Formats: sequence, structure tokens, C-alpha cells
Amino acid sequence: MNDTPEDLIGLAEAAAMAERSTATIRRWVRLKTLTRYEGPPARHGGSSVVLVSRAELLSYLVEAGQQPRQSQPQPQPSVHPEQLVQGSTDERSADVIIVELRARIAAEQAKTELATLMLKLEHAEQELHTERLATSRLQTALANASTELAVVRDKLDASEARGRALGEALRQADVRAAVAEQRAAFESGRTWWRRLVGGPVAGLPGEE
Repeated sequence: MNDTPEDLIGLAEAAAMAERSTATIRRWVRLKTLTRYEGPPARHGGSSVVLVSRAELLSYLVEAGQQPRQSQPQPQPSVHPEQLVQGSTDERSADVIIVELRARIAAEQAKTELATLMLKLEHAEQELHTERLATSRLQTALANASTELAVVRDKLDASEARGRALGEALRQADVRAAVAEQRAAFESGRTWWRRLVGGPVAGLPGEE
């Protein structure tokens, strides 16, 4: 989270508002009476620009019983982007420094948000890959189940065929048994001379 206030001003403008010298403002910053904020350093070396909060300065002046002087708006010269980090820190416009600082903060925030989005995208791709693997495994399991079902159906058809064949064999066996039983009964009812002759004889009693 960015805690940098949006009303930062340079030491020169702060000294003009407080009707003090820049050395006094620096002493207040050193004593932590005012919070120190740093702008970007100059490109060709030098220390970072010291900034303070306009609202914090006004609050301190009011508590100290001093009426702050309202700073007069100064026309801003046209500054080329390459000149934003050049020149003496005392001569640089505080507003330009603040704009540059905000731009850098915004760029860092954009990089952080982009990195977060890339991380979310990577996680989404991993989850999609996992879902695809699970779907592939499910399809393979379904295919195996279909194959096993076909095998079971073939076995069931073969069992039914064997059952029908066995039933037919039993039926034929029953018929043969019945025929044998009837023949045995017939043979047991014939007299000895009929069994000796081997069949009916014309003219014998009981033969028609």
C-alpha cells in the first residue's frame, strides 16, 4: 500500500510558507517535527530531493501559533522529459518532482499488478492442465468399462447358448428314456413263447 501523500512540496516552498529559512525546515525534518519524504536523485549524482507534506507543515504552524503565508502560484516552465532529473535540486520545481515521483510509483504499481496477473494466469493454466488430465483419465476408464461390458455380454451369450444346448440334450435324453421305459414294459408283458418267437405269430391265441 502506498502511504506517500499527494501534497508534497520542496524545502524552498515550505520555507516560504513558514517564513523560515530552508535550514530551519531541514532542522524540523531532522528533529522529526516534519516527516521526511525523498524524491528521485539527480541523474548526474547528488543527494535525493527532500520533500515534506504541505498539510503536515500547515498543521504544525497552526499548533505553533504562526499564521502560514499562502504560497503564490508560479507559472511552470515547459520541461522536457529528459530534464526531469537534471539540474540543481534547489532549482527544480517541486511540482515536477512530485509528478515524477507519482509516475514512478504508478509504474511500480503497474509492474506489481502485471506480475500478479501473470501469476494468476499461470495458476489458471495449471488448473486447466489438471482438469484435462482428469478428463483424459475419465475417458480411459469409460473406454475400459465399455470393453469389459462387451466381454461380459459375450460370456453371457455363450452361457445362454450352452444352457439351450443342455436343455435340448436333456429333453432328448428324457425322450429316449421314455421310449426305453415303454419298450421295457412291453417286453415284460410278452409271454415266453412270444419272446422266443420274437414277434406276433398269426393264428396263435391272443394275436390279431
